[in-house]
Amino acid sequence: MLSNVIKDDHKTIQAINTNEKIRFLREMTELTNNLYYFDLQRQLWQEYHNMSSKENGVLGHRQLSKSDAKELNTCYMCGFPKHVIEKRQNTIVHQIQRTINELNQYLIQLNTWTTQCRPPIDPNILSNAINEF
Repeated sequence: MLSNVIKDDHKTIQAINTNEKIRFLREMTELTNNLYYFDLQRQLWQEYHNMSSKENGVLGHRQLSKSDAKELNTCYMCGFPKHVIEKRQNTIVHQIQRTINELNQYLIQLNTWTTQCRPPIDPNILSNAINEF
């Protein structure tokens, strides 16, 4: 898959010639995907927070407008208590920070082994390719 993203850089593809390097790039890709996932979760729970703020903390069943109810095929919606939303948001912030820290360590390692390659390869090419997955 990586070779599909890095089409014209045969030097870079040839430098990824060991199982260890492939595993390293897979782990880095997984961390990158996790970061995007956690950010999506952060956005979702921010919307829950925004909805909760608009409802002034009213919990339980909330009335929907007739048009929304028709569109969603329902007559009410359930929300989360504010403390649950805040707890989840805090958890997500910690997950994002932990993932960023891990990715930074991987980037340091990536810079190290790409400069040790002969000829050296550009770590930005690999980093950008991982982001494109």
